[in-house]
Amino acid sequence: MKKPLLLYTLLLLAGPSLLKAQDADSGYLDAVIINTDREAAKLKETVVSMSIIKPYLVQNRLSRNAAEVLAQAPGVSVTDGQINIRNGSGWSYGVGSRVTVTYDDIPLLNGDDGAVPFDYLPIENLSSVEIIKSAGSVLYGSSALNGVINLRSAPLQNGEYFQASLTAGQYQIPDLYQLRWSEKLPSFLGSQGYYSTRMGSVTTKDKLRQHGLALMWNSLSDDGFRLNDHNRRARMGFQYEYIPKVAPLKFSLAGQAQTSQRGSFLLWESYDKAYTTLDSGFLTSYNTRFNLDPRLEYTSRSGWNHKFINRLLSLQYESDNGDSLYELSTHTRQWYGEYKVRKRFFGEHMVFSAGAVMQLAGTDSKLYEGVRSSANRGIYSQINYRTGPWIAELGGRYEYYRLNQAEYQRPVFRAGVNRSLGEATFLRASAGQGFRLPSMAEMFTRTNFSSIGVFPNTDLVPEYGWNAELGLKQGLANSNQSLRGYADLSLFTMTLIDMMEFTFGQWDVPLPPTFGAGFRSQNVAPVRLNGAELELAGERRGAQGTWRLLGGYTYTDGRCLYPDSVFAIDKPGRKLTYANTRTDSSDVLKYRSRHMVRFDLQYQTKTWMLGGSVRYQSRFENYDLAFTQFPMNQIIPSPNDPNPVPFLRSSDIPDGYARYNQPWTFDVRASYQAGRNFKLQVQVSNLSNNLFMGRPCDLRPPRTVQAQVLYRLEKKPAAVKGERPLVDE
Repeated sequence: MKKPLLLYTLLLLAGPSLLKAQDADSGYLDAVIINTDREAAKLKETVVSMSIIKPYLVQNRLSRNAAEVLAQAPGVSVTDGQINIRNGSGWSYGVGSRVTVTYDDIPLLNGDDGAVPFDYLPIENLSSVEIIKSAGSVLYGSSALNGVINLRSAPLQNGEYFQASLTAGQYQIPDLYQLRWSEKLPSFLGSQGYYSTRMGSVTTKDKLRQHGLALMWNSLSDDGFRLNDHNRRARMGFQYEYIPKVAPLKFSLAGQAQTSQRGSFLLWESYDKAYTTLDSGFLTSYNTRFNLDPRLEYTSRSGWNHKFINRLLSLQYESDNGDSLYELSTHTRQWYGEYKVRKRFFGEHMVFSAGAVMQLAGTDSKLYEGVRSSANRGIYSQINYRTGPWIAELGGRYEYYRLNQAEYQRPVFRAGVNRSLGEATFLRASAGQGFRLPSMAEMFTRTNFSSIGVFPNTDLVPEYGWNAELGLKQGLANSNQSLRGYADLSLFTMTLIDMMEFTFGQWDVPLPPTFGAGFRSQNVAPVRLNGAELELAGERRGAQGTWRLLGGYTYTDGRCLYPDSVFAIDKPGRKLTYANTRTDSSDVLKYRSRHMVRFDLQYQTKTWMLGGSVRYQSRFENYDLAFTQFPMNQIIPSPNDPNPVPFLRSSDIPDGYARYNQPWTFDVRASYQAGRNFKLQVQVSNLSNNLFMGRPCDLRPPRTVQAQVLYRLEKKPAAVKGERPLVDE
């Protein structure tokens, strides 16, 4: 069977072996993931693009939070705390997400601002990461417009397992010495650990002991690579699981608590002092979080599987900007509850799943001008049918949302097919709708930063859209199965209607300190993104060691469909359009990188490991015009422009983009296994010390060096010896 030429890129792993298409039971294609129906499935059976960050990459790349774990996934980027999958999101400071992030199937977005709490995600117990690169609103609800990221914890196995690590690192001097803001090099120190055990009688069906318990912790003290951008946090958590000896029942309870203190960096002083906060100011936040997640799963004799999932979350946020008033403080409580039912019909041919979801959130804050509350209710169902080489999915959801007095409701649908074409070749096609509801922060925030205001907009409506994809996945192996992997090629398109973006204008009366000028979230003109993606993954096992590869290239072309359409009128009556609020004359979308490359290669033996990563992200071609004109040119004027007239000055941000345009990032890592219990690891991020500006006024980190000492201890009963994989598997 003739294979596409691009698949032979994997020859670098194959050596002299002869590549051939492997049977459909590939180890890679048979990898078990959480599919679009939120249940376990094989990678080859998906009807949409999915990527997997396997355990070896999670554990061998030194990461301080979940955002750094995601940085190496093909087609994924994190811009100042906001996740982009295939450029679907762009950048909007601190609020909203078009990507839903779940941890063990429970959504983790904040109830007030809709952001992802990366520092709160327990990476010390992270097993793998699965990325759905398609609208997932049918089963995941709001904010799955651009895709879904599932983080999975390590399962509780029989026996005892303990692991603890200590990590220390330092930010190096940038090549431009004037960027240095401290006489000493900023550093960080962190520790994390995990302990699990199972006790009691062995269950009949699952062959696990009845009671499972896990304890975990994580701490970090980070000076930050920028002035006043420190991070101090401590978190503890637990997991408990009970499986009766005979009954097909499982109960679990998980929870964690975290306290943190963090500095906030929004704008630089100038491109010559890009690591110095504007006016050397500071905004320190003090956060306390707590969550409790009870869940129950039951399977009846007739085959119906029932799941009850809950989350109780409390978030206390206080801030200090040198003023005696904590005007940015918030206290948010939220509850998430879901009931899901699933059953197979006609043998293994059809799977029916349905569910109901409710989420309540409330906050009291001067930032949001008082008490705000939201209620989110949804019902959904999906059918998965397979016959011969065909797999088909069809699903729908109806959502109701209330935010204070505003009410919204919308149905969405999705469909997809997967066709096996022969020797591990799978063709897929899908189309789906999605939506994102406005957050409390987008509708009600009123504050200011360095004389730039942020204003509320109670007229916001939900954004919605649809995407479609055509993809081909090809599994590969050589004759003795020492090489296994796949190549995946996809073409995709996405359309967004009523997309929410923060837009600069004069939104209030001209009174100090902001004179009514600043940013406000607006529903803008429709946009469309078209693109293509190639992903490669594989491994080659030899007598001495194992090569592993994960990489991909993503191309996107995002355009505003009606750049001259008026989407808002500000206080003085100025008509705002995409055309008169952008820096570039084209209709290219703001804050999008047209080209993205992710590549990671690792070689590992029983005692040592060596790996390297490459990341490339082309600079933004378009961003907000407000960053280059008044009042931003008054706040951050160009050092090369001596004009004393504020309205006629030029901003230094375009010069910064020209100066800091080195978008290639190289990381290297190595480890040594000192006996069975100790592991030593070093990592250098941004090896070449490149300087690259992400969003405006945000220079990315210089070269960072870190080292880790890891200790692990594992004790298994003789009856289940070898059941749990080692940490590097």
